[in-house]
Amino acid sequence: MSILSQASGRVFTNTVDPGVNEPNVEVGTLWVNTTADSAFICVDPTGGAQIWDDITQGTGPITEFFALAGGASDTITSIDPGAVVGIPFVAQGVGVDPAFSTAVVAGGGTGAVTLTGIVSGNGIAAMTASPVVEFNALIGGASNAVTSVPPGAAGIPLVSAGAAVDPAFATAEVVGGGTGVVTFGTTNGVILAGTTATGPVQVTAASGTTGQVLIAATGTIPVWNSTPSFMAFATADSAGLATLTTHTFNTTLFTITEDHDQGGDFDPTTGLFTAPVAGKYYFYVGLEFGVLVGNNNDGNLSIVTSAANRTFIAEIDPSIVRDQNNVGSYSMSAYVTLAAADTVSMTFSIDNGASGAFTANGAAATQRTYFLGYLVTRE
Repeated sequence: MSILSQASGRVFTNTVDPGVNEPNVEVGTLWVNTTADSAFICVDPTGGAQIWDDITQGTGPITEFFALAGGASDTITSIDPGAVVGIPFVAQGVGVDPAFSTAVVAGGGTGAVTLTGIVSGNGIAAMTASPVVEFNALIGGASNAVTSVPPGAAGIPLVSAGAAVDPAFATAEVVGGGTGVVTFGTTNGVILAGTTATGPVQVTAASGTTGQVLIAATGTIPVWNSTPSFMAFATADSAGLATLTTHTFNTTLFTITEDHDQGGDFDPTTGLFTAPVAGKYYFYVGLEFGVLVGNNNDGNLSIVTSAANRTFIAEIDPSIVRDQNNVGSYSMSAYVTLAAADTVSMTFSIDNGASGAFTANGAAATQRTYFLGYLVTRE
């Protein structure tokens, strides 16, 4: 043993650490272990119970931004924080220097390295953090974590995907299956319940036009439709019509104007109304005649349909109904059941007498000879 200095207490050098019963020791005595490069200072010189504090500095210099920890043999260790921002300084267990690493909680697990966004935990597994993404939906994910779900296309709803699966922005579904529509993009459209074939949620193909009604269609989506309705009249006289002959109200005999034809089901050229759908229809016809030559005493006004047993005839005596100007009129109506595509027309005749001629009157301002009809109820 050699004494290095006695300026303030004694300094000893040795190749081992000090014991508890070193000679010539007082408070402040410095002991240097030249083999271990360590230093100790005596704080209690009592023989057999001496206390030496290790004042050895770490093996390297203190580095800026590093953390300091007690290292092996009571030395000071400088801990590199690493390059990643947000890493916590975490204990590594007994006998190991702390380190900048993943945070751990009781129960195991490693959790997130950086705790940004939504931080969550269940008290058992490690704390986790899920990032918050702008415009995404946040839902509870696996292990009670928070999941960020991208929204997808505009108008797509957030839909359950079943047990143990994250919800997703997808097509809406209901019990019974089907996919339905993804977006409700029809302007002023009507949302309807569908079927397993059409999908549970449907939207009409269009919003319809003024006056249209939504009509049910078997096995498919209802459609907008106009209630079939028409009114046509002769705007000028049709002269020289033969008696004892059946005539049809059409453009062969008359100049015809349609007051309206909702659905376009009446054809003035043929004089036929074609039923667009099955149902019960109402029709009304009127005929004004004049310039009757001959003493005819029988006349027929008919509503003729293509349906079996569905022709309606009104009979009158022209000699009775005509006035002093030799003008007469008669009319009739019918309420009839039609199938889709059945046709209806108006016919008339003046019979039972000498053959001759008569005029069927028409006018632009007043309806004298006319044919009208409309759908009352659908089958």
